[in-house]
Formats: sequence, C-alpha cells, structure tokens
Amino acid sequence: MAAVPHYPEFDCESTAKAARWTKYVKRLKNYFVAHNIEDDKRQKAILLTFVGEATNDIIDEIPQEQVTVEKNETHFNKLVSAVHNHFNPENNTEYNRFVFRKIKQNSPGIEDFYRKLKEAAAMYRFSDMDSEVKSQLITGCLSEKVRQKGLMNSDMSLHDLINYARTTETIASHLQTMRLEDNNTATATTTPINKVADEQR
Repeated sequence: MAAVPHYPEFDCESTAKAARWTKYVKRLKNYFVAHNIEDDKRQKAILLTFVGEATNDIIDEIPQEQVTVEKNETHFNKLVSAVHNHFNPENNTEYNRFVFRKIKQNSPGIEDFYRKLKEAAAMYRFSDMDSEVKSQLITGCLSEKVRQKGLMNSDMSLHDLINYARTTETIASHLQTMRLEDNNTATATTTPINKVADEQR
C-alpha cells in the first residue's frame, strides 16, 4: 500500500484563523485535482488526516447538526463550512466592513497590501468581495496615481486596477534605478575634471 503523501497541518493557534482556513482548503482542493481525488467521502477523510490533532479536536467539538449532510450537500464542503463558522462565529457585515475599512498599506509593495485585503475580505465573507477590495485598495494604498486612476475610472475592474498598480510600481522602480545610474555616471565624469583642476591650482 502506497504511503500517504505529506501535506502540512493546519495551524489553528495563530490569528486570522478563518482567512487562513479558507486559504488552506483552497490549496487542499488543488491537491485533490493534482491527485485525481474526486470522491466526496475520501476528500473529507483526507482533510481529517492532514489537518492535525489540534484541528481534529476542534472538529470533534462541533455540534453534529452543523456537519450533518442534507440534500445537494457534500460531506467535505459541509465540514469545511462548519470549521470556518467555528473560527468566525459572528458574521456582522456592517461591523466587518467597519474593521475592513481600517486596513491601510503601511509599507511599499502593492502585492502584499492586495493579498492582505483579499484574505480579510474572504474571512468577512462579503457578498461582493471584488468591490470591497477595490474600494479599500483605492482608499488605503500609498500611491496617489493608483488612487487617481481608481477615482477617475469608477467602472474599472479590480483586476485592471491591480494590474495598473503593479505596472506603476514597476515603472517607479525602473525610474529609480535609472536615476541612480545617471548619478553614478555624472559622478564618474566629473571626478577626473575636478582632479585636473586641482592639479592646475
């Protein structure tokens, strides 16, 4: 019998458990596709095998009615949803939106800020996640150009806005490199001239 391939356990002790659980399950589904695992009960069994003892203890405490499968439901999805609700028991949309609006970009790197927004939006389970992420990307980012682009083009999709932000960031980095090269070239050119002038004096 072949050994079960290694897959990391879920860390149920750190913060932002609901968002990390969503990401963990998403990657596990990719694992299922890669290994051609389509049977629902087998997927559930593999999930229980991989998540680790601590998460299994949490699952054991979930009331049976929350994991009981009804018509058109799967064992895997029902369990995933029950665990998510355990990590995020209160889903007050207005309060979640209030907390979400406080997320700002604190350091350079639009990709990190975008990832943080997506994870938070997934945790708060907004009905229109792209709209919420786009709005906060415009409000909370450090780039004035990205803010202007988002405000001037209200119909612009999140996908197009984040691509514009990435391009703007890349161009800014290239310009910085070019300025440094220009400064180094200017310094290298003036040094011999200054040396000659000093010798003449």
